[in-house]
Amino acid sequence: MLPKGLLLLATITLIACFDPTYPEDRACTTNNECPGDLVCGPDLLCTSSSGDGDGDGDGDGDGDGDGTVVVLPASVDFGLVVVGQVSSPAVFQVVSTGEVSMPTVTTSGDFTISSDGCGELELIEGQICEVEIQYAPTAEGPGAVELDVNGVTAAVTGTGLAPGDLVVTPASIDFGSVQVGQLSPAQTFTVANNGGATITNIVPALSDATNFTIGTNDCTDLAAGATCDVSVVFAPATAGTANVTLSVSADAGFQTAASVGGNALLAVYSLTVVMISDGLAEVISNPGQIDCFDGAGTCSDDFNQGTNVTVIAVEGPLMSWGGSCSGQFGDTCTLTMDSNKVAQARFDFGENPL
Repeated sequence: MLPKGLLLLATITLIACFDPTYPEDRACTTNNECPGDLVCGPDLLCTSSSGDGDGDGDGDGDGDGDGTVVVLPASVDFGLVVVGQVSSPAVFQVVSTGEVSMPTVTTSGDFTISSDGCGELELIEGQICEVEIQYAPTAEGPGAVELDVNGVTAAVTGTGLAPGDLVVTPASIDFGSVQVGQLSPAQTFTVANNGGATITNIVPALSDATNFTIGTNDCTDLAAGATCDVSVVFAPATAGTANVTLSVSADAGFQTAASVGGNALLAVYSLTVVMISDGLAEVISNPGQIDCFDGAGTCSDDFNQGTNVTVIAVEGPLMSWGGSCSGQFGDTCTLTMDSNKVAQARFDFGENPL
């Protein structure tokens, strides 16, 4: 048996070391653990269990940590998104208010989960994970669904916008007949956006610029319902029928077209032969129907633009050429019909000099 004094000292030491209220004021460890039967509370301080004996703090005795979550933001509106296109992702944060085992994340319709950073996690209280949602409307009009995370929802909305619709009118223009080397009056095509979304970077072009040119163009971007104009001029360089396509293209693959046509005619010019003679002489043309004879007189014929015509003194003593033939010598004069021409043929028979 211990002496009475030692027994008292041992008892006093035991009382001084045992203070059951002290651990409940202690902070949880970095792993959210506490000594003994204490549990880590919402304030991250150790506290006694609720009395269910399972140590999870939820009172149901299953030890699974039946926490819940908060989804932020509570709603997202994607606004207007063109049908057939995909929006930028919207980010939702899932905040755990307790232990959550692999939260289930669902949505529906045209709103899809593009990234789920929560589904494979065992969440502890206060932990945050992220979910990304994208909107890809398949039809015009408003759409609305719920993002569901373990029964906690957030509203997700958006509106499908009709894509742009590029149209050019009229579908065709015929310029009729225009002489080669001449310019027709400009004809105007109207380009319209009959859709719901803006069309950008509109560029008109001709499939062949030999006979047609773009005159004016005020098309750049077209908002929904807007129009712009493109004019075309027929400037034929060669004779014959001319047909081209006016194509109008834009960003995102938009394209439309119209037909352009016309008939290019050669100009017709007159060649007149003036004979100055006091005797019998004759001048003809090749090609053509000119045949002047029996002395002084005039003859003429019409020729298509660009025709080379040779005037020939076939009878009589030709002294010189004048008019359009000035400077040419011999019995012939060759002219290119690019305007009306006059060929003067002077003959000298000697007996009656002119």
